[in-house]
Amino acid sequence: MIIGRTEDGSVVAADGEYQFISVERFRNLICESDHCFLCSADPTKATFNDEHVFPSWLLRHHGLFEATFTLPNRGTIPYRSYKLRCCASCNSRLGNEIEEPVSALFRGGHQTIAEHLEREGPRLLFTWLALLFLKTHIRDRSYRWDTNLQLKTGSISRSYDWANFHHAHALLHSFFSGCQLAPRALGSLFVVGALDDGDSTRFDYHDLFLAQSLMVRSQDFALIAVLDDAGCAGVAVERNTSIPTITGPLSTLQIRELFANFAYTNLILNERPVFATDFSGAVPAIRVELPDRLLWDAQPPEQWGEFLHALLVPAVEQASTDQCGLSLDVRENIRSGLYSFLRDAEGNFIQNS
Repeated sequence: MIIGRTEDGSVVAADGEYQFISVERFRNLICESDHCFLCSADPTKATFNDEHVFPSWLLRHHGLFEATFTLPNRGTIPYRSYKLRCCASCNSRLGNEIEEPVSALFRGGHQTIAEHLEREGPRLLFTWLALLFLKTHIRDRSYRWDTNLQLKTGSISRSYDWANFHHAHALLHSFFSGCQLAPRALGSLFVVGALDDGDSTRFDYHDLFLAQSLMVRSQDFALIAVLDDAGCAGVAVERNTSIPTITGPLSTLQIRELFANFAYTNLILNERPVFATDFSGAVPAIRVELPDRLLWDAQPPEQWGEFLHALLVPAVEQASTDQCGLSLDVRENIRSGLYSFLRDAEGNFIQNS
């Protein structure tokens, strides 16, 4: 039962918890302050503790505690130290209601993930991905863009428009508030089998905040999600005749190329879906207004090529350009926008690329 609204437009339920956190409250208290990233609790009025950005079960699963995560400024931080403050109540709920069931799915691998999606739908996994995406970018506010203290470049998050992250937070928050989701309130979610490339590629993560997209590869599967497209990017990728029918597990580069297609398609969507939380019914619901027609801005192939190159090269680059796992000729072909690791010259899927 709703008992009132705050001055910032948030909605409070009878139990005192927020059924809806407004954009203003989200921006001011969660993104630009030190309140709990889930419920916006005040750290001076609640017990807080540390939440791993990448959950500890995932770090154990892949032996990542001593490994390092690369930040958007190309700096690195040990996964074990990559944490975010969170109120103890939300930390417990996140562990019990999201992390524990998702960890069981990850341990089961691709087949278990596919069966869960068929049986239960995408909400749990999509919520977990939104959680991971939010934590990485809210944490960006704590790191300088340039490690040279004499340069006044601000934090990594200096250019973020936090309003663009609000839908991801609303989806995450709805998992606990009981807010319903209208059809297509979730975005695109795609799961594929992953090829055994060796221990170094058993885990891979990448996200693009402008495209509101992320990918997670774990052992024999990969998850690709677009958080704010209402499934439009997924529809476009399915219609894209340049993407072959996938008939086997994908390599690291193939997964990144497929992820690039989803993210790029979302970036060039001509008219975006509009999300809103509706309180007219007995239970609040996140609804979506879709464009009358799905249209994408025409772009030169070279622009797609530069986008793809930026995603592929970090996956294999170790040192200088001439030591990169991709030859200079291949890199230039990628930049042309006409090269693919997913399809051959006849347009067929490349097995074991």
